[in-house]
Amino acid sequence: NIGPGCSSRNIFAYGTALNFLLAFFNLIPIPPLDGSRILQNFLPIEAREHYMMLEKFGFLIIYFILLLGGFRLLWALTGVILRALHIYF
Repeated sequence: NIGPGCSSRNIFAYGTALNFLLAFFNLIPIPPLDGSRILQNFLPIEAREHYMMLEKFGFLIIYFILLLGGFRLLWALTGVILRALHIYF
């Protein structure tokens, strides 16, 4: 926990975890997130047009995914990477 007795290493670990979490969240291929921009480059033109029409509903889709437990999946993925970094460092 971050508090008065917290070491700088713990604060660094929490900051790193938060950055990884946000990076993975941003790579979800749902418009308007950056992951959708990456995915659209690999889609055929017709599919790309239909895919980008989802952008107006993107925030609702993201909200429901997170509401249904998507945040736990992102946090678990972040934990795996942090454990790997902890072993490395």
